[in-house]
Amino acid sequence: FMGRIDKGAELLKNKVIDKIQLTGGNAPGELSEAEAALKYLQSMHKLSPKNIEVENLTSTTNEQIKFVKSNLENGDKSKKFIIISDEFHLKRVEEMVDFYNLNAEVISSNYKLNFQKSFYYRVRDSIGLIIFWFFGL
Repeated sequence: FMGRIDKGAELLKNKVIDKIQLTGGNAPGELSEAEAALKYLQSMHKLSPKNIEVENLTSTTNEQIKFVKSNLENGDKSKKFIIISDEFHLKRVEEMVDFYNLNAEVISSNYKLNFQKSFYYRVRDSIGLIIFWFFGL
């Protein structure tokens, strides 16, 4: 989680991007993932909320990509997005971006896993990719 947020802060500070869109919902009674990320950006990176948008209703990667497509792209195919994810998750995100015909570059956070965790998450994400291919979920 923090690796993706740190990468977004780095891109904003280096003027590669001009805005960060945080996505991610929550369980009832909990702070949403997007709101937690905003608090982290403000406290750890001292970023102003003027360049940060928060969406806290989506709960899956698929919903988040659809949100970007329908709410941020708004039919303007010339808009380009950078989507940050962890390395083990990139292939599935790239497939979703292609499926929804979104003009986006998918880049890796700097988050590193040990071999055992990397293997586990890659297997899990591979299963998720197969489910996406078959059912669009």
